[in-house]
Amino acid sequence: MKISEMSFSQASAVMLRIAAPVANICDDDELSGILKDFLAMRVRPNIASYGNMIPRLLTYCLENHRADTYEIISALLDIPTGKIGDTPFMEIVNGLKDSYDEVIVGFFTRSKAAKRSEGTER
Repeated sequence: MKISEMSFSQASAVMLRIAAPVANICDDDELSGILKDFLAMRVRPNIASYGNMIPRLLTYCLENHRADTYEIISALLDIPTGKIGDTPFMEIVNGLKDSYDEVIVGFFTRSKAAKRSEGTER
């Protein structure tokens, strides 16, 4: 379910639960470099940009931030973290696609990593 479709109580619980894992991921300096690469590729067609970047981001996050990634998935899809590894891959992928919401993006865009990738960190 999208954050914008949740009640305030539901949405605030999810946002509080994912705030720390998102911060851990976004404040990673190596990930910041990957995001800079992505921003530079945005002039290319979306399929080329996303097709190149999503595997890099997913691989990096699962190798270096598995617990954070699982916590975010768990909160967004309401699946216990201990069951994520046994959940069918496409169920997770489709659930995340269905939960994507501009509210989440807007809430987290001013992270340290986002500011660095924009070149505006002070």
